[in-house]
Amino acid sequence: MRLRKHWPAILVFCAWLIFFYRQIFLGEVFFFGDNLSFVLPQAEFWANEIKEGRFPLWNPYIFTGIPFWGDIASESANVFNIFFLFLNPFRALTIKIILLFLCSLFSMYFFLKSLKRNSFEALLGSLVFTFSATLLTYLNNTSILTTACLLPFVFWAGQRVLVRGRLEDKLVLSLAISWQIVSGHPQPTYYTLVLLTFWFIFYPGLSFGEKIKRGFLPAFLGFLMTAFQTLPFLRLASLSTRPGNNFEFATARSLPSGLLARFFLPHLFGSARAGFSWGPAYRFVADNTGYFGLLVILILVLARFRSKKVYQVKFFSGIFFISLLLALGRNTPFYSVFWRLLPGFRFFRNPGQILLLTDFAAAVLLAFFWQPFLIRIRSKKGRQFFSSLLLLSGLGGLFFLVAQIGRESLFNVSYSLLGQIYFFFKKKPLSESAFHQYRIDLIIFENFLKQFFLAIFLIFVFAGLIFLYQKKRISRKMLSGLVIFLIFLDLFIFNRNNFFSVSPQKLSFNQKPADFLKKQPGYWRFISSAGYWSFTGLNVYWENVSLRPPFAESVFTPDEQASFKVLKNRLAVLPPNWGAGYRLSTPMGYGDLLAAGYAAYMSQKTGRININEVDSLPLDDPKLNFLGVKYLLIDADFPATIREINSYPHFFLAKDWGSVRIYENKEAFPRAFWEGESGEIEPAEIILYQPNKVVLKSQTKKPGRIVLTDAYYPGWQVRVDESERPIEKYREVFRSVAVSGDEEVIEFVYRPELFYWGSGMSLGGILIVSFLFLKRLFLKVNK
Repeated sequence: MRLRKHWPAILVFCAWLIFFYRQIFLGEVFFFGDNLSFVLPQAEFWANEIKEGRFPLWNPYIFTGIPFWGDIASESANVFNIFFLFLNPFRALTIKIILLFLCSLFSMYFFLKSLKRNSFEALLGSLVFTFSATLLTYLNNTSILTTACLLPFVFWAGQRVLVRGRLEDKLVLSLAISWQIVSGHPQPTYYTLVLLTFWFIFYPGLSFGEKIKRGFLPAFLGFLMTAFQTLPFLRLASLSTRPGNNFEFATARSLPSGLLARFFLPHLFGSARAGFSWGPAYRFVADNTGYFGLLVILILVLARFRSKKVYQVKFFSGIFFISLLLALGRNTPFYSVFWRLLPGFRFFRNPGQILLLTDFAAAVLLAFFWQPFLIRIRSKKGRQFFSSLLLLSGLGGLFFLVAQIGRESLFNVSYSLLGQIYFFFKKKPLSESAFHQYRIDLIIFENFLKQFFLAIFLIFVFAGLIFLYQKKRISRKMLSGLVIFLIFLDLFIFNRNNFFSVSPQKLSFNQKPADFLKKQPGYWRFISSAGYWSFTGLNVYWENVSLRPPFAESVFTPDEQASFKVLKNRLAVLPPNWGAGYRLSTPMGYGDLLAAGYAAYMSQKTGRININEVDSLPLDDPKLNFLGVKYLLIDADFPATIREINSYPHFFLAKDWGSVRIYENKEAFPRAFWEGESGEIEPAEIILYQPNKVVLKSQTKKPGRIVLTDAYYPGWQVRVDESERPIEKYREVFRSVAVSGDEEVIEFVYRPELFYWGSGMSLGGILIVSFLFLKRLFLKVNK
């Protein structure tokens, strides 16, 4: 009896086990995309600092230093980071991901229950949202995934406040808001809070004053408890390259209107697992498709005009269409209105990420439309429609099955006709087209047939179930259960192609280069060929995942997929962020926020500023020497890179492992030095180098300045022989302090005031919430 009572929770858990069976039962781990290039190095740095007993305020190992705690996207306060303290990083990442999906499943279920949906409807909506293409694409970047998975939890808490308005509900909402804010990337958090604000504003049955009264305390306490993170973040954001964003930047990666076809056929334009992409998805096949199920679309369309026009249906119908239009970005004039009028909207790019709200709205609407759908299919028109749909889908499936068997003959006829049409408009043969060649178009055609056959097969089975229900051959409960299975199967088949996992043994790579560098004396920096030169780096590798032959010449062959040799080489040469896990410094890096001053300094010769990345400098740029770049890690698979390095006499080969080489720069400056008034310099000794503290010793007794070529940033303080001195900017970017010549010990310490002020505010917020919870509990006990 108890098991029957909790059947939704059991089904949710089973669906989770099935979807992630390879990770749970076979031990595979996630690694793809930003997880490898950004999340894992950040997590390793965080874990190392915690193990050393230091608070990870400052990361000196990328960009010559950047606030670690100031970037929310670094997940520095994410509770799931605890797994990185005692597990292999790939295993910790995988556990973190699958637990996030479990949180999303249950929180979405309880949110829909709070909207007075029955257990089946809540279960259906929970599966559709959690296993939508949006969340499964975010799986490749847990910084975004974490905050996206918490969206339904925040709405569940908000709905309880609106319905009941009790103090404990307001406190739970404040905790939900604060949890989402500090957990990762701010973009899904921003969308959540904007959506929740409109949910409150338009909610019926309450006066505007009452809504303000119920929403103010959770909002105030939520932001108060996160001040320790948000205040440093706002400071860094204001000093970063983001405030200068223009409309072109904000609408980068807008969803082309042609890609809306992927709502019906998600792999129509290619699949990352299949290894090809074309049309509007070219080079971006692994991006979010927004796919939440072909059958879900069918249910929503058929039930739309039979559902009651309650507030929830009106609100989420509006959100569905508005978010879909916004995802199109610059392809419609609609986005520019929000970009100009909605506060904070202009700071984010990649409009396609707004599909998170589209999928969320679709899942909620499905829960409300299921009962109207059941009524619709029992009507006379409903019976006629599904009888016709069953017949047409059966005939269509038969046609595409036959076409699949004779696909080459059918394609030859179609290709000949296409060639004549192409010649008529272009006045040249189709074979001379840059892209549309026989071998390529044959793959596109075969994929088209496969996509349509699977879609029609799903519709045929679905129509068959409805037909049996209409004939009273199966009960409503049986129909509901089979529909859940069919929708889950639909999402399982199509959306699992959005992520990759492998055995952890495949990701073991050559650690000798990192070990060699760690043993080298002194303090210096390195650069890596991974991303520094053309056709190298992890971004190129991910492209090759989806663009392998015959669509492009690529290193990602089936042999590579089995061995990951190229990927291992890329990791062995320490892509810039990977140095942070080994406490090895580089002036390069990739992050969500990049200080504008440093970006401008590094682009002085090239004139090219990347919004969140520093990936290269010419080898003859004096900044490489000035920044103390002593070592170059080179992937030997690129002989052109080696020839370029060999053309400079000050680089010599220090170590060669065959696939990886290390070159040493004989002209690298010391990381710290004394500079006289006439410009002469002498090295300064680094006695202690920690992320939040650097201690130097002057080697000269002359007046001048001590320079440390680490990034200047508000919060850094300097003491000279125990006396405080004003810290100065050097070349507008680095740290320095004036010395008279008698000093010996110079100590730079990072004490960001906003963090300490924010920590005090957060502690106050936590104490207020704790006091109110205990007070409420005490009153209940007394009653």
